[in-house]
Amino acid sequence: AFRNQTDPHPNRPKTNVKTYGGWNYSGWLWVSGVYLSWNGGSSSQGGNDGVVNYNSTKRPNAAVILGVKDSRGKVNHSEIATGSKMWQHILPQLPSSLARELDTPMETKRYNPTAIVSSAAEFVSADKGSRSISINAKGKVKISIYQMDEDPTFFLSVKGNVSVGMPERKENNLSFIEAEQDGKVVYTFKSQKPYFVVAETEEKIVATLRSDLNDDKFVYEQGESMNFKIALEGDNIQEVTGSLLRTSNLDGEADETNIASAITFERNGKYFVATQAGNLPTGVYNVAVQVKGEKVNRSIVTSIAVVAAQEKAIVMPKQFAGLGAYPNPSQGATTIHFEIQKKGNNHIRIYNLIGELVYQADLSNLEEGKHQIVWQAESRLKNGIYIYELESNGSKQSKKLVLNR
Repeated sequence: AFRNQTDPHPNRPKTNVKTYGGWNYSGWLWVSGVYLSWNGGSSSQGGNDGVVNYNSTKRPNAAVILGVKDSRGKVNHSEIATGSKMWQHILPQLPSSLARELDTPMETKRYNPTAIVSSAAEFVSADKGSRSISINAKGKVKISIYQMDEDPTFFLSVKGNVSVGMPERKENNLSFIEAEQDGKVVYTFKSQKPYFVVAETEEKIVATLRSDLNDDKFVYEQGESMNFKIALEGDNIQEVTGSLLRTSNLDGEADETNIASAITFERNGKYFVATQAGNLPTGVYNVAVQVKGEKVNRSIVTSIAVVAAQEKAIVMPKQFAGLGAYPNPSQGATTIHFEIQKKGNNHIRIYNLIGELVYQADLSNLEEGKHQIVWQAESRLKNGIYIYELESNGSKQSKKLVLNR
């Protein structure tokens, strides 16, 4: 929104702008950096800093001081706002009257961008095939479509009272389309290659995720429960689903444990809240939330870290032992094996990556011991990551399952 106002401004050519672009996602921004890398921020396209793609830093008629392929630009989104990293590069660019260091250091305020995460858009992604977005609103809708590779078979179809213009512009496999709609409209995208879609409405309907994190608390400690609170401004919130997926250890090495969990949200007044039990191993976790309103849906994606408790060692329960699925990835039919400690209120449930329930089986008739069931994925289910969960007398265990037909 800022760039849309400033780039075409008549005073822009009169302003001497210099830019500094970070292109290295590191530390706690590793997960979001990988996510962006797969969605238009790869090294071949300039890279990203864990929050935005490098190309977003470039301005018309601006001199690039540091950026892509420049070793000085090997900083993430937080580091590029840090004096110890950047002042040495900024200082030489200032007029002599300003190029001086303060006699007394300024007090810096810590800022945690993951404490409150907001989104005014809905997005979908697919390896291939069709995906749909339903918007029940009046006015302008802007749709951004990124294709991993150029695909002449890609098309967008609409159903409802809407007029859709030609792509506003297209660059680097990224298309921008504007539509004017009245009432409920379903936008359906289809391609034989991977794509990613972001849809925004003229009316700013914003979903906000709050957790226990704040400007003084950046991570969770092992054994500590996580509390989430969702609000939707500009629409009546109807339902919230979500999931939590371990993507790496604390050193940034890719996850091999398949640890995942559906997040169960419940209504609390005008909000939806959820609590994730503190039974997770250390690592970096991706949090994906889908907020459903009367008019629109909103998507929120962020990442959090779980670190070892400082005060005492936490002995974690062996909750992930005895639960497994084969084959994984699955081509449709998957055998889930599990162990029941006590006959009673036992269930197997399977969720998609945004926490929507797609399958469940009642196991209350099974005796104590080891068992297995076969899940045949319905044809309506899309390829991607799913979460299979065993609930046994109030205790839950869950893991990740990949569907790839």
